[in-house]
Amino acid sequence: MFLLATVLLFGLASAQKVTDMTSCSTDTNQLRIDCKYEPAEEGTVCKYTQGDRELGATNVPKDAANKNRDTVSLVDKNNCQLILNNLPDGKNNFTCSIEQKETASMSTMVEKKSLPPCSAAWSPSLTRWTGALLGVSALPLVLQVSGLM
Repeated sequence: MFLLATVLLFGLASAQKVTDMTSCSTDTNQLRIDCKYEPAEEGTVCKYTQGDRELGATNVPKDAANKNRDTVSLVDKNNCQLILNNLPDGKNNFTCSIEQKETASMSTMVEKKSLPPCSAAWSPSLTRWTGALLGVSALPLVLQVSGLM
């Protein structure tokens, strides 16, 4: 019984999953979608689809129809990124599929007119460090005003 519980727990703990999808508009008006997943493993295959149409994957060459339209690549250790030119107007559904030992996927709805610029997409760690730097740099001013310096 203990062996069975251990095997089941290990299987659940190492399950493949997509944890987050974010989208934004680049400086050149391209759509960028980042698909975060875990765990990060060698040999990960990432695929993006829009409805029934495959936009690209990391393990196959682009088809002739979309050759100049999109780029799918693995960036960092657990992020698959889609760069798409000519995003159609209206709402569009995009799906990111991550294939390792198992396949996991997540979808997001994107509307061209409501996309935030990628430069405005602050990461939580960048925001945290910016706040810390601002606090440390303001410390001499606070000490001087309070008469402790």
